[in-house]
Amino acid sequence: MNNLSFRAKTSIVASLVVGAVTIVGFILFILFSYQELAEEIKLRARLTADMQATTISQSLWDIDKNAVNKALQALQNDPDFTGAVIYDEEGEIFAWTGERDEKKLESAETASADITYLFGEEVKNIGRLEVKLTNERLWQKMRTKAVYGLALFTAIITLLVISIFITLRILTRPLGNITTAMIEYGQGKKDIHVPMIKAQDEIGDLARTFGKMKHELDILQHNLEEKVVERTVQLQAAKEEADRANNAKSEFVANISHELRAPLNAIIGFSDLIVSESFGPINNEKYADYCVNINKSGGHLLQIINDILDISKAEAAELKLEKIEFNLREDLQDIRQMFALQTERKGIYLNLDLDESIPEKVVGDMIRTKQIFINLIGNAIKFTEKGGITIKAKYTPSSKRLNVEVIDTGIGISKDKVEEVFAKFSQAEESTNRKYGGTGLGLAITRTLIEMMGGAIKATSKLGVGTSFKFHIKFD
Repeated sequence: MNNLSFRAKTSIVASLVVGAVTIVGFILFILFSYQELAEEIKLRARLTADMQATTISQSLWDIDKNAVNKALQALQNDPDFTGAVIYDEEGEIFAWTGERDEKKLESAETASADITYLFGEEVKNIGRLEVKLTNERLWQKMRTKAVYGLALFTAIITLLVISIFITLRILTRPLGNITTAMIEYGQGKKDIHVPMIKAQDEIGDLARTFGKMKHELDILQHNLEEKVVERTVQLQAAKEEADRANNAKSEFVANISHELRAPLNAIIGFSDLIVSESFGPINNEKYADYCVNINKSGGHLLQIINDILDISKAEAAELKLEKIEFNLREDLQDIRQMFALQTERKGIYLNLDLDESIPEKVVGDMIRTKQIFINLIGNAIKFTEKGGITIKAKYTPSSKRLNVEVIDTGIGISKDKVEEVFAKFSQAEESTNRKYGGTGLGLAITRTLIEMMGGAIKATSKLGVGTSFKFHIKFD
C-alpha cells in the first residue's frame, strides 16, 4: 500500500467501503423481505381462521356437519390452503378437510381461532378451528426477490465504483500535474509548465501558490545578491499561504471523515459478524442485536447528512414543498407505530390523541409533514427516561389548519434556554449535548418547515418536569 499512488489508495478504500455497505444492504434487503412475506402468510392464516370461525359458529352449534363441511370446502379456493380441522368443545375432531400428509402439514403456517356462540346473553366457547396455509409461494417470492435484489445491488455497486474512479481521476489529476511540476522544479529544471487551475478550492490555491512561488524564486535567482532579504520574506509569505491552504484542506477532510468514520466502521464491523455467522443461524438473537446496531449507525449518518442538506437548501432558498393528496390520519398512526418499539424498550408510553376532526385526505407535502412529527417525537423520546410522550392533534376544516401539541415528561429545559433549542448547531445545555449527542439541527429544520407551511412553533418547559411543543401548519 505504501508504494501505491494517492489515487490508487483512495480508490481501493472507497471501493471496499462501497462494497461492504452494498453487501450489508443486500443482506438486510433479503432478511426484511423474508420477514415481510412471512408476516403476510401469518396474517392471512389468522384472518382466514377468524372469518371461518364466525361463519361456522351457527352450524357447529346446530351440529350440522354437512353445513360445516361445506364451509370448510370453500377454503380450498385459496391457492395457499393446505388443510383445516374443527374440534368440538370436548377437543374431539368434528370435521376435517384438505391435506392429510403430516410432513406437509408440519411445514405449513397454522392459525387457530375459538368458535363461539351467543346463547342469550352468554358467549359460549363451542369449539376451535385450525387453518393451515402452505409456505410454497413464500419461497417462490423470496427466490424472485433475491434474484432481482442481487441484480439491482450488482448494478448499484458497479455504477458507484465507476463513479468513484471517474471522480477520483478528475480530482487527483490536477494534484498529479502539480506534483510532477514540483519534482521537476526541485530537480533544477527551469522550463517547466505550471498547471493553471481555475477552481477556487484547495487544489487551485495550491497550484496558484506554487506558480507564484516559482515566479518569485526565478526573480530571486536573477537578483539574489541585491534582493535576498526582500525575496526571502516574500518566499516565507508564499510558504505560509500554501500551508494555510493545505491546513484548510486537511481540516475539511478530517471533519468530514470524523463524522462518517464511526457509522461506517459500525456498519462494516457488524456486517462481518453477520456474514461469518459466528453465533449461529440468522435467527439467533445476537444477530438481531447486530442488525439493530447497523440500523442505528446508518440512521445516525443519514440523519446528519439529511440535516445538513436540508439546512443548506433552506438557506439557499432551494427547499421546495410538494402538493400531493395523502392520508393524514393513517400517516400519524404509522409514525406512532414506527416509534413503538423504541418507547417500549425505554419503558415509556407514547400516546396519540387524534381528534375526530382529523381528516383522512389532505393536500400538502407528505414527506415534510412526517419529518416534522418524526423530529419532535424523536427529540422527546431521546430526553425522556420515565413517564412518556403524548401527541394531541386537532384539525380546523374551515382554515385547513392542523394544531398539534407534543408533550413529554423528560428532563425539561431552563426557562432562559427554551428559545435556544431552535438555533442551528445549538442545544440548550452543554451537558445535554455531551450526554445525549445530536447535531443541534433537528429543531431548527423543524421550525423552518413549519414556517414554510404557513405555521409557527412554540416551546414551553420546566426543568425536571418536561417540555411541550405547540405548532400549527396549513394544508392546501
